[in-house]
Amino acid sequence: MRGKLFGATGDGMDPFERRFGLKRSKLPAAVRAAVDTLMAETAMLAQENADLAEQAALAQGLADRDPLVPLYNRRALIRELQRVISYVGRYKTQAAVIFVDMDGFKAINDQFGHAVGDAALAHVAKILLVQVRDSDIVGRIGGDEFAVVLANAAPDEARRKADWLAAIIAATPFSFEGVTHPLSASVGVHAFAGDDARVEEADALLARADEAMYAAKHAAKMRIAANQA
Repeated sequence: MRGKLFGATGDGMDPFERRFGLKRSKLPAAVRAAVDTLMAETAMLAQENADLAEQAALAQGLADRDPLVPLYNRRALIRELQRVISYVGRYKTQAAVIFVDMDGFKAINDQFGHAVGDAALAHVAKILLVQVRDSDIVGRIGGDEFAVVLANAAPDEARRKADWLAAIIAATPFSFEGVTHPLSASVGVHAFAGDDARVEEADALLARADEAMYAAKHAAKMRIAANQA
């Protein structure tokens, strides 16, 4: 609590004099020296604490980030989805999980190499980030799989968003070193509501969206399937 004891007052008054009602100039020289040393140490400690907080925030950000694309990794996505589940349950709202799986991604890697595959993943990640709201959450599950959490969306709205994401991925040209590669994705949607007694944990909701995506992929490429709670 020393930082609070001797912190800046904002009015130009000596913080020691404000705290104790004593004029520093009237203190014995040895006491003044001790006070000056203590205040200097307090200021240094406050700066060290600020630096540690900044480093911790940076470390958390790096720990949450996917190593390949500028999205949440699976662990961070699950954590954020769990927060949405708690919010939906508390305030009786609606939300949805959209599962996005790129079509034919293995063939891209096998035929053109991992550099092209990595660039394709980054291309899709950018599309997802641009096409969702600031309140939504986007993450990479792993491989060629992504997820979007619509933090406040009715089932019909979630389905329209899934349709749009599949369409915009297919319609946005992806080029690498002058060569254009067609991309598409199959998309699954799982909607849930706070008044639904069957609202599950984050992993289970993500699995339901994954199931819907596989149903779409088995039907045809670039298809959308919904799996509403």
